[in-house]
Amino acid sequence: MSEMQYPIEEFFHFVRIERGLSNNTIQAYKRDLSHYYEYIKEKQKITSWQEVGRHDVLKFIYMLNDQGKSAATCARMLSTLRLFHQFLIREYQLKVDPSLHIETPKANRKLPKVLSPKDIDKLLDIPDTDRYSIRNKAC
Repeated sequence: MSEMQYPIEEFFHFVRIERGLSNNTIQAYKRDLSHYYEYIKEKQKITSWQEVGRHDVLKFIYMLNDQGKSAATCARMLSTLRLFHQFLIREYQLKVDPSLHIETPKANRKLPKVLSPKDIDKLLDIPDTDRYSIRNKAC
């Protein structure tokens, strides 16, 4: 096991035992950190977690975005990286959290559903027979 893989295994022990996270959450963390580790090792040629900088984390998030990953996926991944880097600071005395002050990608908001002209006409055709129908028509 490499110098960089051991802290990852320790992190999974931490989230399983000390945090009591579900198996599904741990599996998601494993996928996220496996992807991140491969990126750091292969693309950035980094051999120690101490070498990881803010720009490396940003490049990783940008790469996910370029691959067409959703904002929600990028946000979840960043959340995993933050937890992992905080763990490294606590357990391995790393001095800097490279994920600190990186803005979480905002999820795309969907436009609200609007009424069709036919539905609007139905609402406007409500008879004004009592105070409630007048109120409903006014709203």
